[in-house]
Amino acid sequence: MKTNEPPVADDQHQSQIAASLRLSEAKLAGILASAMDAIITVDENQRVVLFNAAAEKMFRCPAAEALGECLDRFIPERFRAAHREHIRVFGETNVTQRTMGKARPLYGLRSDGEEFPIEASISQIDADGHKLFTAIIRDITDKKRLESQFLRAQRMESIGTLAGGIAHDLNNVLSPILNARDAMPHGGKLRIEAENVEVDEHYARMNVEAKPGKYVSVGVIDTGFGIPEQNLSKIFDPFFTTKEHGQGTGLGLSTVAGIVRSHGGFINVYSEVGRGARFKVYLLAIESAPAAATKPPRRDLPVGAGELVLVIDDENAIREVARETLSAFGYRVMIASDGAEAMAVFAAHKDEVKVVMTDMMMPYMDGPATIRALRRIDPKVKIIATSGLKAEDKISDAAQLGVTTFLPKPYTAEKLLKTVAAVLKEE
Repeated sequence: MKTNEPPVADDQHQSQIAASLRLSEAKLAGILASAMDAIITVDENQRVVLFNAAAEKMFRCPAAEALGECLDRFIPERFRAAHREHIRVFGETNVTQRTMGKARPLYGLRSDGEEFPIEASISQIDADGHKLFTAIIRDITDKKRLESQFLRAQRMESIGTLAGGIAHDLNNVLSPILNARDAMPHGGKLRIEAENVEVDEHYARMNVEAKPGKYVSVGVIDTGFGIPEQNLSKIFDPFFTTKEHGQGTGLGLSTVAGIVRSHGGFINVYSEVGRGARFKVYLLAIESAPAAATKPPRRDLPVGAGELVLVIDDENAIREVARETLSAFGYRVMIASDGAEAMAVFAAHKDEVKVVMTDMMMPYMDGPATIRALRRIDPKVKIIATSGLKAEDKISDAAQLGVTTFLPKPYTAEKLLKTVAAVLKEE
């Protein structure tokens, strides 16, 4: 007589299969949790169904909050249409963006509004008749910064080589005092200053050519026309000049840059149209006497107690370095790239923000406008004004708005921490 009951061996086999599947799922979960890259899976409607630990860290968003959300939340608005088109084409052709001709830039969006460059690869699986798309994402912010620094260093090296071979222009080593005289045809103020400067790691990260160490700094400051922003990145290029034909060779500043770099130094330029420019030459200092055998004790730097600091600056490198430094010394930090973005952040956290650091020269909504807007929300908010152009009128602008603390850029970690601590102590 036949029976419908399966053999005992089959039951054991099924149990082994189930146990194996559970073990595989556990291993898969462990791999996803320990992956260095962000792994995000979405369904056909672009809704997030998987969000690993690396994705939580990269996008600063907990998985519980991300699950079920549209992937658009993690993509800057201006790139969303292109992303959706890429997903559509991928679903039809299974061809990734990397092989679709010229690759377009990809950017992610953190939950605090910060955009950052990414590399991503996409794969597709079918589950119960439904398509799922998995993206493996890598934050390449540091890679992009290093590439930019390397390319700039290469260009400056080429400029130095060319400039060093132009003998007839060597008498223009004082060109900043002269690219200053020419900027003030109707008169103005020309100030020359010198000081000893110690460049720390914080300062060096804001300047690609700077290295930590002791320098002698010579500054030339004028109150002339100023240099338009579009020209600032070109002024050290050979043969670049804004003078009329026959009035300049465009080799003066490139020669200066070559000579300074050949002596292990670097140059910083800060300018604002209508308010003048500041050239600062940094040359490595030579100790006049042998260094002492023992190092002096390190001075303790002030630390925070969890106070929230809002940093506003349109330069990403300065924002990130300020955030890392303040975070490392006990502060909580929020950042904004301009005044408009800062107002949204401040309005949402006005009861928590203890100090606001704002650049005085930014696009869209500059420092003075930002300070006025902040004062309307909270007249007592403590503000530190920062600028690369340390001119009297800048300090005056800040003072007229009730801001008495001015921090010139670039600044060392010590100056930053001591300034923030001093402002927090003010009544």
